[in-house]
Amino acid sequence: MVVGRIKEIWRRKRRFPAAGHERAGFMAEAQIGQLIEAGIGNTCWRVFHGPRIPAPKEGRCREVDFVVVGPAEVWMVECKHWSGRMEIRGDDVIQHRRNDLGQLNHGDTFATIAHKGDVLAEYHGMPMPEIRSFVVFSNNNLEIPDDVMERDDCFRQSDLLAILPSEKDDLKEVGLSKESADLVKSLETLGTWDLVHLHGGKEYNGDLKSVSNESGVIHGLFDSRWQYDRIVMNTERSWKGLFGPLRCEAILSKGGEEVKRCSVNPDAEITIRRAGKREDTVVKWRHVVGIDLLSNPDHHVIRREP
Repeated sequence: MVVGRIKEIWRRKRRFPAAGHERAGFMAEAQIGQLIEAGIGNTCWRVFHGPRIPAPKEGRCREVDFVVVGPAEVWMVECKHWSGRMEIRGDDVIQHRRNDLGQLNHGDTFATIAHKGDVLAEYHGMPMPEIRSFVVFSNNNLEIPDDVMERDDCFRQSDLLAILPSEKDDLKEVGLSKESADLVKSLETLGTWDLVHLHGGKEYNGDLKSVSNESGVIHGLFDSRWQYDRIVMNTERSWKGLFGPLRCEAILSKGGEEVKRCSVNPDAEITIRRAGKREDTVVKWRHVVGIDLLSNPDHHVIRREP
């Protein structure tokens, strides 16, 4: 029994640290989000973080870093935290990475975010405010050619300050038009990615697809998915577990209010379809520290039209 406990504690102590570039990208996007939130404070403007727009004809959802809705316009905002040097060849955006790490072809980055505006208009299916799309480059160490910076859809992070309503007195008191108000209602039906937090700091964003039967009561999570928006795992990882309860407990909440607690089998699994990955990712409950349930399950499977 003691040997079994030692093995289990050892498994629970495994750490999953976030890669440096992942951490930097998350922080940069969070900073831009905070900048936008501050810049629309005390106005009618709305910002939606990471909405995923169903595109049935493409058989997928299209994620946007930020959708900002103003009185008579909507911004489709894509964030890039690249370093090195950038150039455009034809329609393709090429990033030359630092330290001789080669180059990456990101395709037509500017056209991609513009296309997401078209997808949003199709999903909304009603008259739209004017759509404006642009890419925000948050890393000042990225060299951007002057001719690219002159584009209307290319911004540095500092450029956002000049267009946010907090900097324009004539925009502060204006209310949303009917088209903008209707669009807000549509955006409120969308979800973003679920976010699985692992012990050690790594995060997986994607769709939480399933909870294994062996998990315990929490296996029925999807039958009552809308009752919760966060799961916090209370898991004993210290050597105190040798002499006391070796708990692995899920605390489920909604809007910051605890709804339910239940024991979880630490050796059971969850399956997540991660963003940008072809194969599903399986994670043991013992390695999970929390899950943000942010996606709309109705949009998990979108079939191509014949």
